[in-house]
Amino acid sequence: VVWLNELPGPVGFQNTLLRFRARGGEALPDFIELWASRRFAAGGWAELATGSTNIRHMGLARVKTLPVTWPPIEAQEEIVAGVTQFDAVARAAEQAWGRAR
Repeated sequence: VVWLNELPGPVGFQNTLLRFRARGGEALPDFIELWASRRFAAGGWAELATGSTNIRHMGLARVKTLPVTWPPIEAQEEIVAGVTQFDAVARAAEQAWGRAR
């Protein structure tokens, strides 16, 4: 989820929530969200997490071990636009398939 200060006043969050901040000129918030959600879907966060319960944890030290090189901002914009368009087409196809069934 990308936080855009949509709620007024103080807002709290659970301490175990993994948060990333885009550094100006290095990464776009939408690109980081895309990267993080795709990494989650592929099981990439689970491999870093520790713990034996259903709630697993990973600290900053573990996350910092990820070898990440961000593409240039222009490429990030193109990737986000392309994936957004693809996702919209995929959702439309799923809805059409649901109606056809």
